[in-house]
Amino acid sequence: MINIKKEEISTFRTKSPKKIAIIYPPYGSIDNEPGLKVVKDNYGIFPSLSLLYVAGCAKGAGHDVLFLDVNATLISKDEVLNQLKHYQPDYIFYTITTYQLKENLDWLIELKKSYPCSVVVGGVHMGIYPEETMRHKEIDVGFIGECDVMDYEAFSKVPGIIYRKEEKTYKTKSSPVLMNVDNAHLPATQLYALYLKEFQHDYWREFVKNPKSQIAIQRPGCTMPDEEIQAYCKQAYLEFYYRPNYVFKALLRVKSFSELMRSVKVAFQMRSSG
Repeated sequence: MINIKKEEISTFRTKSPKKIAIIYPPYGSIDNEPGLKVVKDNYGIFPSLSLLYVAGCAKGAGHDVLFLDVNATLISKDEVLNQLKHYQPDYIFYTITTYQLKENLDWLIELKKSYPCSVVVGGVHMGIYPEETMRHKEIDVGFIGECDVMDYEAFSKVPGIIYRKEEKTYKTKSSPVLMNVDNAHLPATQLYALYLKEFQHDYWREFVKNPKSQIAIQRPGCTMPDEEIQAYCKQAYLEFYYRPNYVFKALLRVKSFSELMRSVKVAFQMRSSG
């Protein structure tokens, strides 16, 4: 097992550098959408800092990285495939989300048919359903937790992963918890060409260096003003919390007159602000 201390993560270097393609698949509204479709469709584009953090760890460890944000650029699967064939990665990384698992799998399965290389997945979902996710044979490796240690000489030596070998899956010991984020790599925001091209500066890196800066967060592709987004959110909250069934259950939980008055006051404030 790779023995690496938490404070050494930022200085770790692999002895076997690879070419890694990181793909952020389309992220839109779906059936049984847990969020607001109108907001999801019009909220704009934010850099995927979680995947850019993975890219930062990979670059910091000595790997070469290609970052493809399909959600932002809306490029087709054919264009993604063309870039993969040109870049020739050794591994392709995807982020997996629970409620978009089907859509995520559709992407990686179709791309793997045309470009068969090792597929690595990660995200909060993998920390909850690692074994279940690895039942999909197209997935070769899953990160459980953070992707701090980027080494691929032998998966059995990398902490915090689940991997496939000869039709069986194996889990390694948990990866060390990074207690001080100053010892981690910065997200590789320099790879986010779309954002940099439109706004001419790396907001995220500037903010990390100076959290007190007053640079406004901009959203490429946003078609709604903040006021309209907030109005839709308030409307959704009202529709949710004023459902008869929800109100009835809330009243059953009230244990005193003062608590009832507080609940009525909060409900009145919500209605007034909406």
